[in-house]
Amino acid sequence: MKGIVMFILLFVGTAAALLRIFGFRDQIPYWIVPGALVAYFLIKYFFKEKA
Repeated sequence: MKGIVMFILLFVGTAAALLRIFGFRDQIPYWIVPGALVAYFLIKYFFKEKA
């Protein structure tokens, strides 16, 4: 489960970064990458607390 969540967050963050690099900046909210990082750390902390 944790691996799937990490993969999705990495994939979304990477895709957003690539789209921004290639000029689709207007279509993508600027907060999606830091948002994905924050979500990743929150989920990581949550799973650590549950374990």
